[in-house]
Amino acid sequence: MVRALLIILPIYPLLDYGQPASHTPIKIIILKPDTAIIDKTLRNDIDSIEIEHLKLYYTCAKGSGAFEKDFSSSKYPTLESLKQNESFFNLPTEVRQFKFFHLISEYSKQIYEFYFSQKQFPSEIVEMPGERTDLSSLKELADRNRADYVVFFHNIHTVMRDSSPVLRVTTALYSSKETRLLLDSETESNSISLAASRHESEVMWSCNPRVTLQCLFINSVRSSTQLVSDILLGH
Repeated sequence: MVRALLIILPIYPLLDYGQPASHTPIKIIILKPDTAIIDKTLRNDIDSIEIEHLKLYYTCAKGSGAFEKDFSSSKYPTLESLKQNESFFNLPTEVRQFKFFHLISEYSKQIYEFYFSQKQFPSEIVEMPGERTDLSSLKELADRNRADYVVFFHNIHTVMRDSSPVLRVTTALYSSKETRLLLDSETESNSISLAASRHESEVMWSCNPRVTLQCLFINSVRSSTQLVSDILLGH
């Protein structure tokens, strides 16, 4: 939600997914994942991701310095200490309930929004809490919300490859018109940050190299959105 607003806006025109073949309005629902299995060596990154999300919400919603003002009890706060602060209970529900693995759905939403906006492709992208994803439930969800597609994620987990963690995510795409899955594919992403890339179009995929888990998620969004975009463009 917040990270994308800060990063994508200046450079999104440099993206090149191709020109959509149709300008028929579409609506896409993106379901938040409900869990992720993460190697114990990455556990400290969980707090880093969730605290950064909270800080960026404050920066966008309340201005620079607002976070430090409301959470001034500790220079280096832990997530647990922040959740005990009175200010935390006054936050919007979606901010309080943010989990580190929601970064996948949240960042995907921003990617699709700016992509379709850049291409002047009328669309509505909605991020929603996770629901059942059997075909009958997906049909009911799509019909209830008048959505054309539903994107969801499952089997999110890390594995070690050559002593380094990689993230495997299965992305699924449901079509309400065809009442079936158009995609149910696993991708594997590394934690290499593109922050040092000289190519401006890579800036949106940059991450904090000191927060390995964040880089894994950002890179997985890149692979996932490319899969879905390729199908939507050719569908």
